Amino acid sequence: MLQCSNSVVCRMLGYANGEVMTTSIHGTGTIWLDNVHCTGREATLTACSHNSWGSHDCGHGEDVSVRCRTGGQQYVVLR
Repeated sequence: MLQCSNSVVCRMLGYANGEVMTTSIHGTGTIWLDNVHCTGREATLTACSHNSWGSHDCGHGEDVSVRCRTGGQQYVVLR
């Protein structure tokens, strides 16, 4: 996921902005999105270019966590 994808994820969830966490908790189960590329102007993550749903060539070692700003210095972390 490119750096600008974090802003798209946070905005679609109602937060102002966010940042990619340098450490991530790796998920389990189906990988739905891979090779996600956003310009930062998209309204939703699904508007960014990506492989077909469920089509991937990666493992959970590439999972990403995002930290969204809730206001002031407070954040919510999405893993």
